Amino acid sequence: MAKSSGGSLLSSIHLDKKAGHSLQYQLYIALRDMILNGSLHGGERLPASRVLAEELKISRTTVISVFDRLTSEGLLESRTGSGSFVKDVFSQQKKLISSLQHRDTSDKAPDKAQSKASDSTARPMVSRSFLKKASQLPAPVAHSVSQSFSTAIPAIDAFPLPLWARLVAKHSRLPNLTRYNSSKGSAALRNAIASHLHTDRGLVCDAEQVYITSGAHQAFSFLAHLLLDPGDKVWIENPGSRVARNGLLQSEPELIPVPVDDEGINVSAGQQLTRDFRLATVTPSHQQPRGVLLTLARRLALLEAADQANAWIIEDDYDGELFYNKEPLPTLFSLSQQQRVIHVGTFSKTIFPALRLGYFVVPEHLVESVDKVINSFLPAVPLPVQAAVAEFIENGHFATHIRRSKKLYEERNHALMHNIDKHLAEFISPIPTATGFHLLNLFRQETDEAALTEAAADRGILVRPLANYCAAPVSERGIALGYGCIRPHEFDASCATLADAFRAVTKV
Repeated sequence: MAKSSGGSLLSSIHLDKKAGHSLQYQLYIALRDMILNGSLHGGERLPASRVLAEELKISRTTVISVFDRLTSEGLLESRTGSGSFVKDVFSQQKKLISSLQHRDTSDKAPDKAQSKASDSTARPMVSRSFLKKASQLPAPVAHSVSQSFSTAIPAIDAFPLPLWARLVAKHSRLPNLTRYNSSKGSAALRNAIASHLHTDRGLVCDAEQVYITSGAHQAFSFLAHLLLDPGDKVWIENPGSRVARNGLLQSEPELIPVPVDDEGINVSAGQQLTRDFRLATVTPSHQQPRGVLLTLARRLALLEAADQANAWIIEDDYDGELFYNKEPLPTLFSLSQQQRVIHVGTFSKTIFPALRLGYFVVPEHLVESVDKVINSFLPAVPLPVQAAVAEFIENGHFATHIRRSKKLYEERNHALMHNIDKHLAEFISPIPTATGFHLLNLFRQETDEAALTEAAADRGILVRPLANYCAAPVSERGIALGYGCIRPHEFDASCATLADAFRAVTKV
C-alpha cells in the first residue's frame, strides 16, 4: 500500500536563502517552535519529507535531517509505514501535576507550599535557610553614578597600574601558572604574606599557617563553616563590619551584637549579654565604622573573655597597614597566649577591590584541620594573580605603595576635615581617625539617614548610613564618608553638594 502524502499544512513556514542561518537550521527552529507553542498538537502528523521538500523548494535531505533531529530531541516520533507525528511533549508533565494534586495526604494536612503546587503560576521557592539569612542582611544602600565618599574604594589614582600590568602580563604567559592549583594558595604568595606580616604588623607566622582566599568575605564564610555550628553564639561589633556579619551568617549562628565605644568593643557589655560565646569577630586596628583603635586594655580583656569561654576570635585587619603617623598596637594574634586568634587580611584596601584577593592566618594547631578540608570547600584563586602579587610584595613595590598611601590618606583626611568644618559643621560631627580612608560622622540634629542617603544619591554623592553597619538599633545616627578615591581639590565641591542634601531633608 502506498504511503499517503497527507499531513499538516505548514504554509506558515518561510525560509530565506539569503539569511545568515542555513535552510536546515531555519526549518528546525520553525518546526520546533510550532511544536512547543502548541501550533502543532500532540499526535498530529507532519507531511512526508518529499512533500514538504517540494512545498518549501528545498532538498529532501534537508527535511529528513530536521525530522531526525526533532525525533532525537523527543519532539517527533516516526511510525513505520505511517510517517512522522508530533509527540505530546506536555503529557508527562500533566500526569505528574495530576498525581501531585491527588496524592494521598491522609497522614498530614496540606501546607501552603503544597496548595501552591497546583497553581500554574507558582514558582519554586528558595530555601527557608536562605530567606532567614537574607532577612538578617543590612538594607541596600542607594547608589549613584559617582563614587564620591565611597568607603570601599582606595586611591586608585596613586596605584602603579603600569607596573602592575607588566607583572600580570608576565605571569599570565608562564605555562606552569595555567594549571589547577591548591586552594591553600601558592607557596610564593604565602611566604610573601608571612614576611610582610612579620615586618609590617609584628605578626610571626609560618607560610604553612597562611591561606589565600578570594577576598575577606570568602575567608569569613569558610571560617564560619569550620568553627561554628548552627545556633552557636557569636559576638559581633555593633555597629560593625558588614563583610564579617554576612560571611558568618552562612552557618546560621546566633549573633550577639556587642556595643562599641571610643575604646572599641565593650567586652564587659558583651559578657553581660552572654559569657558563653563560641566566637568573637572584631576590627581592632580600625573599628568598622567608628574608626577607633581597640585599646590594649580592651585587647587583653577580650582575650581573657575568650579564654574563659574557650572561644575563637577572628581579627579582621582589613586596613591595618594604613596607620598615618604612629606604630599600631600588637595584633591580637600576637598577644594570644592560648593561640585562639585567626587573623584575616585583604588586599582590597591596599591594592584595589577588583583584585578579589585576601588571606587568613591560623594558629599552628589548626593547620592540620584546615589542610584536610580547604581543597574541598574553597575554589582556588588563579595562579597568575597570586604570582603577580607575590612579586609585587617581594620586590618592595607593595611596601613603597603603602608608604605613599599612608601619606596620601593623611592628606585627604585633613582635607575632608577642613571641608566638613567649612560646609557641614552645622550638620555633622566627625569622629577623628588616624587609619584607613573613611570617617564616621554623627548627626548634630535629628536627620533621617535613609532620606539623606537618597538625597545625596540624587545629587551624585554616595554616602553610607550608620544603620547599614548595625545588627541591632543604636542611639546614634550618622554617615560614613570615604575619602580614598577623592582628590583634595574635589572635597570642596563634594562637601558643598552634601550640605545641600542635608538642607533638603532637614528643612521644616
